[in-house]
Amino acid sequence: MLELYNAGHSAVVVDNLSNSNPFSLGRVAKIIGVEAIPFYEVDIRDCAGIERVFAEHKFDACIHFAGLKVVGESVEKPLEYYDNNIAGTLVLVEVMRNHDYKNIIFSSRATVYGDPV
Repeated sequence: MLELYNAGHSAVVVDNLSNSNPFSLGRVAKIIGVEAIPFYEVDIRDCAGIERVFAEHKFDACIHFAGLKVVGESVEKPLEYYDNNIAGTLVLVEVMRNHDYKNIIFSSRATVYGDPV
């Protein structure tokens, strides 16, 4: 997010807080040097909630990090992972289409493999 702000962009954060903490966003705002970052506590599968966010803001692009990604847990709870990762992504892209947005950055996982140079 810091690089977005350094490049002259801003951000709106949408998160259901299932595996995150709202206090982290305050720390990020402090690092960036802004009073607050717009935040919506909305699940990616909540079509009405996602619609509200898109109705209230104009975006250049959407960065999608809402996928669940814990390998062991995904084996234990495959239906929950399919529901969140597939159904949630479909809700997001449908809302994007409804608002004529075509730019998306999708992160399928947060795990990094190998030794970085």
